[in-house]
Amino acid sequence: MTGRLLEIGPGDAALLSELHGFVFQDESWSEADWRALLGIPGAFGWLLSDGTDPVAFLLGRHAGGEAEVLTLGVRPEARRSGHAVELLQLFKERLRQEGVGVAYLEVAESNEAALALYRKAGFFEVGKRDGYYRRGSDRESALILRWSGKKS
Repeated sequence: MTGRLLEIGPGDAALLSELHGFVFQDESWSEADWRALLGIPGAFGWLLSDGTDPVAFLLGRHAGGEAEVLTLGVRPEARRSGHAVELLQLFKERLRQEGVGVAYLEVAESNEAALALYRKAGFFEVGKRDGYYRRGSDRESALILRWSGKKS
C-alpha cells in the first residue's frame, strides 16, 4: 500500500467534495452530491492519504451483478505514484469477493493517461457518449469502458 486507506461514507462528503474539486475543476461535485451518492445502496469507496493529506479517492457502486466506477481521482501533485492503480485493484478485488463479474466506467476521450491506466487494468472500450462532458463552453465525448472479472 502506498498510503493510508480509509473506507468512505456520508460523513466524508465535505472532504471528498473539496478533493474532487482539486482533481476535476470543471465538473466538481458538491458536498450534497457526495452525500446523495454515498447514500445509494451498493455504493462504496476509499480515500487514500499520503499519511497526512488525502491524495486519491474512488467511488463505485454495484447492483444486479454489475458495477461501475462513478469517479476516481488523484490530486495533480500525487499522480503517477500508483494511487489510482491501487484503488482500481481494490475495486476489482471487492467485486470479485461479492461475485460481481462486470464493471463499467466513463472517461473523457482526450484523457490519454486515464485511458492507459484503465486499459492496463483490463478495461476495454464498448461505447461512446458524444458531448458528455462540459469543458467550459465546449463539450467532450466520453468513452464507455468495460471490465470483466470472469475467468475465461
